[in-house]
Amino acid sequence: MKISELAQATVINGEDVIPVVQGGETKKVNAETLLGKQPDDVTVTEEGKVQLTAKGEAIGDGAQLPKVTVDNVVTKGSTNPVSGEAVEKYVNDNKTAVDAQISCKSTNPVQSKAISSAVANALKGNLSGEIITINDVSPIEHKMTVKVKSKNLFDISQIAGTAQLTNNGDGTITVAANAYSVTTGKKLYELCPGVEIGDVCVLSLTTTSGYANWIYLSNYKKTWNAGTSLTITENILNSEVLVYGMHTSEENYGQETVISDIQIEAGTVATEYAPYIDPSTVKLKTCGKNLFDGEWEVGSINTTTGEKQANSSSIRTVNYIPVKPNTTYYFSFTAGVNYFPYSYDEDFTFIAYKGMKKGSFSLTMGENECYLIIVQYSNLTPPLNAQIEIGAAATEYEEFKGITEYSPTTDGTAENVISVYPTMLLFTDTANTIIECEYNKDTNKVIESLVNAIISLGGNV
Repeated sequence: MKISELAQATVINGEDVIPVVQGGETKKVNAETLLGKQPDDVTVTEEGKVQLTAKGEAIGDGAQLPKVTVDNVVTKGSTNPVSGEAVEKYVNDNKTAVDAQISCKSTNPVQSKAISSAVANALKGNLSGEIITINDVSPIEHKMTVKVKSKNLFDISQIAGTAQLTNNGDGTITVAANAYSVTTGKKLYELCPGVEIGDVCVLSLTTTSGYANWIYLSNYKKTWNAGTSLTITENILNSEVLVYGMHTSEENYGQETVISDIQIEAGTVATEYAPYIDPSTVKLKTCGKNLFDGEWEVGSINTTTGEKQANSSSIRTVNYIPVKPNTTYYFSFTAGVNYFPYSYDEDFTFIAYKGMKKGSFSLTMGENECYLIIVQYSNLTPPLNAQIEIGAAATEYEEFKGITEYSPTTDGTAENVISVYPTMLLFTDTANTIIECEYNKDTNKVIESLVNAIISLGGNV
């Protein structure tokens, strides 16, 4: 059969056989020998090279990606498709490290993959608050850096007391009559274990002296006045802390001075006093947006005792639903149906019946309310797409992702916290605690933000 009469070949792979004439003889050769290895994947190495591979083996030494420095040399008026000014502004605003091996000018078809691979681990998000909702977490599961702190960073229990200073054990200390300045016997880092160098903190306190509303820092050699903030330095942290017992009126002179509500907290504006909380006593919880596992059982709750009881016409949630005190939640349930919420403390002790609610509703938890059980009254059909979420309004339904609990160490570090995608919620079971977390961002959302920044500055993408 003539070659012209053979069927047309389609995609050629390395094992296909091709006839050739060599030295006047017709011989066969496989396609890989004739054409060389054909790449089936591309990666970016740690050295910033684009490496082609075939069946897991490297082809050649790889091509070095061009280097670019993002600075003011590349300006808004640049013909570069990615404006240097926009990149710089985005990086500065988001404190995001951009790998210098990535070229903004490259037209290489693997550019997007190179960017995704090289930048993915460098894009970090940082958030803090009593409750944290992360909407731009990476879809790639990873361990996060998470720490829990007390809102009030001043641990008054560390003051043992002296002949002139008494720790009353109720969050107050008493300075002896006619005493001027009295040492606490502790340095600031001992009284505030959660404070770090570089933190900006504000002091607040109340004193019966009517005058000395400050503390004195020995190494700093200055007073720290209530209502003012300081940027914490190593010198300040290592300062011994003194308190005062001076009185301004003759009728008060010679009396003891009681100092209460001592609070050091992050920020520049003092907030309402809260006692110090040992972070190792707190439970950190992570989950998706939806806090409800969707499990119901037949029965109800005794309104007086909070105990489960038989009721063949009603259903109740099987498991306790974790909530945070002093926080508002929205419950997306069946319209027109009556619901009875019951609250419990951190030890599952009954606190209160929260009143009848109809259909979907919002509910603000009270002090010490850490768990809920919901009864659906006189209706045995579970609500479709039931969702319980933080906030006062419903958002798009999301499947329950499970709830994971972590126990922070003595310094507040929560170890091996795993990310949850697409929305992640972090909260504790204790009021007046602050969560700090660092996580990997969703690269696609970062690029989208970068594109929007470029457009806003008049650039092209």
